[in-house]
Amino acid sequence: SGAALWRYLPSEPMSLRGAPELSAPEVAAALAPGEVFGVSEERRVDGTLFLALSDGRGWAISATPGLGTLCTPQGRQSACRARGTAGSGDEFADGDVASSAVEPTPPARPMC
Repeated sequence: SGAALWRYLPSEPMSLRGAPELSAPEVAAALAPGEVFGVSEERRVDGTLFLALSDGRGWAISATPGLGTLCTPQGRQSACRARGTAGSGDEFADGDVASSAVEPTPPARPMC
């Protein structure tokens, strides 16, 4: 198993926080629209779900009563991808490779 993967849904960037609190100061990092990111910890505080990014950039707000759902789970990051040995970065968590080809593609090769 690896880090849980989540996707940030809104069309505007979200500044990350330094702690899992709505009142916590924002850090310099942000999530980009559509970004998929690893999560090392989930913490619910007063109805708001916070996600600690596994790369250490900060805490994201996943869901809060006032804003609704901002991030959704995407599965788990494979061990080889976590080690940075994956191919082009277009791999899904289960090892399949994204393809825009219309024709059927051969089975994905192992990424490690």
